[in-house]
This record gives sequence, C-alpha cells and structure tokens, in this order.
Amino acid sequence: LMRQGFGALVCAALACGLLRGLCGVRDRVVLMVAMLQGAGPPMINLSVMAGLSGKAERETSKLLLVTYGASIITWTASVS
Repeated sequence: LMRQGFGALVCAALACGLLRGLCGVRDRVVLMVAMLQGAGPPMINLSVMAGLSGKAERETSKLLLVTYGASIITWTASVS
C-alpha cells in the first residue's frame, strides 16, 4: 500500500522537480509521461499478482480505483 500511494506521489514530485526545476522542461506532455512512468508498473504488477493467485481480486480492484482516482488530482495539481 505504501508503494502504491506514497511511491507514486514521490515519483510525481521528483519528475516535476527534476524535469521542470532542474532541466527546465515546460512541455506538459513530457511531464505527464515522466509521472506515468513511475506510477504505472506497480499497478500492473499488483493486478497480475492478484489475478494469478486468485485471491484478493476485489480488494486489489478497490485499491487500484482509489489510487487511479487520487492520481488524477495529484498529477493535475503538479503539472499546473
């Protein structure tokens, strides 16, 4: 749970801070892709592991829904 929530926020902050602050990138698409790179793979791995084990699929889907819903707000706030 810590990796799913806090890890994505840290990655978004690092991507925006490094790219926008240090490298001077202003293109919003580049910033969005950089944030998605850090948040995407754990979500895919989590859903694959839940599907293979056959357990906790409902809980995993709830976790992914909440995480993706929160990511819309955090990514939009960090890009704007």
